[in-house]
Amino acid sequence: SLREAITAINNSPAGAQPTLIQFAIAGTGTHTITLSSALPAITRPIILDGTPDDSFAANGSRPAIVIDGNNLNANGLHLGSGSGGSTIRGLVIRNFQQDGIRIDAGSNGNLIAGNYIGRLTPTGTAAMAGNGGAGIAAYSANNVIGGTVAADRNLLSGNANGLVIYGASAIGNQVFGNTIGTDLSGNSAIANTYDGIRIENGATANVIGGSAAGQRNVISGNGQDGVQIDGEASDGNIVRGNWIGVRADGTGVLGNGGDGIFIIGGADNLVIGGPAAADGNWIAGGSYVGIEVDGNSSGLLIQYNRIGTDLTGAANWGPQQNGILLENSAVPPAGPNNNRILDNIVAFSGQGGVYTAGITLSGNGTIANTIQRNLVYGQAGLAIDLGDDGPTNNDAGDADTGPNNRQNFPVLTSAITDGTGSVTIGGTLNSNANGAFRIELFASPTASANGRGEARIYLGYVDVTVNAAGNASFSTTLSATLPAGYAVSATATRTLSSYATFTDTSEVGRNIVATSSVQTVLVVDTAADTLDGDITSVWTLLASKGGDGKISLREAITAINNSPAGAQPTLIQFAIAGTGTHTITLGSALPAITKPVVIDASTDDSFAANGSRPAIVINGNGGNFSGLVLSAGAANSSIRGFIVQGFGQAGIVVE
Repeated sequence: SLREAITAINNSPAGAQPTLIQFAIAGTGTHTITLSSALPAITRPIILDGTPDDSFAANGSRPAIVIDGNNLNANGLHLGSGSGGSTIRGLVIRNFQQDGIRIDAGSNGNLIAGNYIGRLTPTGTAAMAGNGGAGIAAYSANNVIGGTVAADRNLLSGNANGLVIYGASAIGNQVFGNTIGTDLSGNSAIANTYDGIRIENGATANVIGGSAAGQRNVISGNGQDGVQIDGEASDGNIVRGNWIGVRADGTGVLGNGGDGIFIIGGADNLVIGGPAAADGNWIAGGSYVGIEVDGNSSGLLIQYNRIGTDLTGAANWGPQQNGILLENSAVPPAGPNNNRILDNIVAFSGQGGVYTAGITLSGNGTIANTIQRNLVYGQAGLAIDLGDDGPTNNDAGDADTGPNNRQNFPVLTSAITDGTGSVTIGGTLNSNANGAFRIELFASPTASANGRGEARIYLGYVDVTVNAAGNASFSTTLSATLPAGYAVSATATRTLSSYATFTDTSEVGRNIVATSSVQTVLVVDTAADTLDGDITSVWTLLASKGGDGKISLREAITAINNSPAGAQPTLIQFAIAGTGTHTITLGSALPAITKPVVIDASTDDSFAANGSRPAIVINGNGGNFSGLVLSAGAANSSIRGFIVQGFGQAGIVVE
């Protein structure tokens, strides 16, 4: 029996090779070993392999030998001290009150592969009872859990936790290719009650997944976190290339009941993703946050992860709360950097309506975090929120404190594109005197409703140094194909003058809208004489049209006056709803026009409906002023297709 084999091996001296335990139980059906008491802990190296039994092949090369704990208050298989170098393969292990497989400190270098552990049948579907502890609990070093081929994949589902790596002796374990929290297909949940993988209490330098497809773990459908890393000393762990909350076929979301990845208690120098695109984890759904860091963690690299969307970037698979959340982190004892958040896709965050930013930094100790080249879009709130309190306004000299020292964001003043490969963007930055900064520039097809930019397209960067008064202006031409009408936004990240290392990054600043280098176009779409949009420039007005979401003639003229003249006169077209006569009744004089314009009322569909006659009326309402005034600077302008009436002075003045 299995009990006799383990007992005899324990009573014998270890050989040059691990002792091989094979199976040859009569019949090709499932064989269930129902225990009446706990099996002895294994204290010699063994290879316990259920695959040679003919039931394995008959079951479609799936485990067909079941070790059923009969609800014993015990572990299933227990690798004790002295059993290092063992292999456990090809078994179904279920119905124990403790762990399915426990690996003690002092049993290093084991291979656990090709097992179904938990509330599972030999076909990889749901059974009646799982294990009350972890599917696998590793307290030792250099074990391999799973492997890079399908035959080595462990299925860890329906336990309290899928896999626990615990304690200071748990160093250098590798976890590859497993399916955790689902059935064998990876497309339906069989939840572990708590976490898919938990690394805690000083476990270090463990690797979960990898950049190759065969190293990927599917960690989905679990009751709480996909992966949790817990403890001040649980340092140097790597979580790379996994699918977390995603179906194994990549076509949909299973989510996890907590975070995708939750780091708590101050674990340092972790790598979540990595420096190559293939290193990134794919994290979808989730009841809370995509990646959460809660505590005094420093030296984290969070890079190339895809959070909240499918591989096309279009599907809304966002988490209920933030895509990435850092709270109460601390500055490392040396160096300007704390944690680096780089090159991630963070989409559709805040589905639950609270904690709605794509990336949030919260708490006064959460400083010196670098956030660069991330694509952040589709979120319910801000792209980046410093303080979890909505938009943070710039302050003169940037003396305020808080998350990332509430670094001021750049103020963009212009964005001019040729539409075929070149865009020129200008702006200003006010911050601490004589500081060096990297300005990163982004674009999105539409301007965000909150006035702050999204970051769907990374355009590039420009480096600036502010002067002794804390001010810098910049204008940069980037190689990018950007259609006119796209919104443009920016962040600022503090750096040293060498631009080799970076620290505090700002929120994404106010968006503006790119205009054509051939001719800027504004469309007046209201007859109201309003002035509630951002008239700083044509680029800001296009992005922030005010409470009515429309552009009035007064707003268009004022924004044009406040902008530099283009190569061609700015075109003001009209698209007011309805085909009847539209009357713009003025409450005061329109500003004199100081830049070249083409104001063409014949572009409104009311013109054609009126027999190709003017149908837009500018009415002075009896005011003692002129109607349209072309002043110095407005040479080569055109005014076409209006009825101009009701003015105490001239209808049109050319100065």
